[in-house]
Amino acid sequence: MTLNVTTLTLLALLVSSFAISSLLQKRWLGLSPLAGAEFIFIGFILGSPLALGILDEPRLQAFSPMISLIIGLFGFFYGLEIAQVKFKEETSVLGLSQFCLILVAVGALVFYGTVFFMPELADTSRLIVGKEKFVLWGKRYEFHGSDTHLWLALTLGSLASVSSVAGVEAMLARWKGRGPFSSSLSRFTAPGEVLGILVFGAAWAAARSVESSQTLGWTVTEWTVAVIALGVFCGLLFWLFIGKDQEPTKIYLATIGVVTLASGVATSVGVSPLFLNFVCGAALALTSPHSDKIAEVLGNLKGPLSMMVLFFAGAKLTPLSGHEWWIPLLFLAWRYGAVAFFAKICCRSLADNRYLPGPGRAFYLQDILIVVIALDLSTRPSQIGPIVLVSALSAYVFFGIVGPFQFKRLLQDTGESTALAEAKKGTE
Repeated sequence: MTLNVTTLTLLALLVSSFAISSLLQKRWLGLSPLAGAEFIFIGFILGSPLALGILDEPRLQAFSPMISLIIGLFGFFYGLEIAQVKFKEETSVLGLSQFCLILVAVGALVFYGTVFFMPELADTSRLIVGKEKFVLWGKRYEFHGSDTHLWLALTLGSLASVSSVAGVEAMLARWKGRGPFSSSLSRFTAPGEVLGILVFGAAWAAARSVESSQTLGWTVTEWTVAVIALGVFCGLLFWLFIGKDQEPTKIYLATIGVVTLASGVATSVGVSPLFLNFVCGAALALTSPHSDKIAEVLGNLKGPLSMMVLFFAGAKLTPLSGHEWWIPLLFLAWRYGAVAFFAKICCRSLADNRYLPGPGRAFYLQDILIVVIALDLSTRPSQIGPIVLVSALSAYVFFGIVGPFQFKRLLQDTGESTALAEAKKGTE
């Protein structure tokens, strides 16, 4: 009887979630600002001990291979798209510069913020910055920055640097964005996703080298090179297997096989499946003439896999306590401010040097990648995993609400929206 009640409850949640999502899409002109939030909610209801608690941590462990495979598939997808990022173009260079500045600014603020709000992280990790006592506003403090503070800062910095290319293209298509600024947005935004994955992967390869320094004796450089070499090997293995065959079934099977292999190796050695499979996909994209076709075939999997990522992220979501709640709130505020500030600097040469009012409004949108990064971290034992997961889900929902409105207003201010101009003429 209990099983039946639970099943009916889950079915009711699923039906109501899809109904609410459909209504939101109609209400917000085809772009739901809370797209995917229903799956986070369902996962939280099932996993949290505050709710049903069906998917507790021991039960979630049984899904670890599946979660690792899903994370690896996303890494492979984003790696296949790296050929579209033209790093030699001025627009892409400006975009990379902007997102590097955002990453450094948010990372630095997070580092010093967590040292101040969470000094206890230094108790169980290596001290990298230390000052016994200092006086601030008449009070005496101790300043201890550890490697855990650094890993948290780099991870949240990598999240901040991610802006959604798919979201930008969807908004431009919805509002018929036409003009010098609109035409350059996709190329300007693309480097942020690559930067986020690379910094996150390199940071946790470095963390792994610190953990294994006493047993294996590998340095950060050796770990990073080893992971990249393994990813390149898996990419070439995929290319040799698939050859010139573009039959979808064979592509699916080859992808699942190679990503499963790479994700399993990554999990066993303690590095990021996202990063390793990203290198694998990038190696394939840069060596195979058929990578565009492979990316097109595999693109159909992104939607269902995104729902699963949000579901498992919601199931792993745990409430924070004490000063930990300050970190996600400060992260949202710092990213919002950093995007607005650095976009003004880096977008000056776009749109034929015209004045752009608040160009940062084009880059608030974030996509599923930030949740994938947080889910990747949550699969390994880490003190900061819950903080990163809450920060990523908060940013996904918050910027999913703020981003479309800000983007629409930007297109109105620049006069590059054909749809909005037509609507304005129709009302006059």
